[in-house]
Amino acid sequence: IDNTVDLPVAEILSGSIPALKDLYSGFNEYILKGNREQGLELIRTASGVDTTFAYAYIHLYVFNMFNTRMEEAMQALLSVMKYLHKLPEHTRFSIKHDYYHQIKQDPKMSMDVAKNWAELYPDDIQAHKVLAMRYMILSQKEDELAEYKKIISLDPGQYEYLLKIGDIHKGQGKFSEALEYYQSYADAFPNHPRSYTKLGDLYMT
Repeated sequence: IDNTVDLPVAEILSGSIPALKDLYSGFNEYILKGNREQGLELIRTASGVDTTFAYAYIHLYVFNMFNTRMEEAMQALLSVMKYLHKLPEHTRFSIKHDYYHQIKQDPKMSMDVAKNWAELYPDDIQAHKVLAMRYMILSQKEDELAEYKKIISLDPGQYEYLLKIGDIHKGQGKFSEALEYYQSYADAFPNHPRSYTKLGDLYMT
């Protein structure tokens, strides 16, 4: 981390004022006003004004994924990869993971990127979420469990991971451990039906 290069804002974003205006107008339409089509069109325009605008391509990728427009999302992801050097290092890890997972469909490289990300940025919750997902795909339950516990240690407010930990313990037949985590969730959300569904299912096991 000490060797990480701090990129200028213009390098991370864009030196083009029109491109920046289009990008943030797109955010305003998509996120604040809920005009998804108009928002996407403005962000596309931003990437056309500055064809090296990696930050715009990232959001074209993410927003198109949310809208299940996979072809356009993958094209945007390829564009981000082309200008990966313009992004901060921790963001590069996220993009590289998705590239190897979505486009190359290379589980080994996806795992390697996720591990390196979590090792270099041990306090990055997103890195641990991605690594937990990789372990889940491989059914490496103990490693998955360790990542969930790391997430909670970094942010105790990540309550959904209490349920995930409980589910793993339940699947392993460790019912008292599962009960502990389900009860912790129920204590945090006493009026949420899911709290009692999980507890009820456990008692029925």
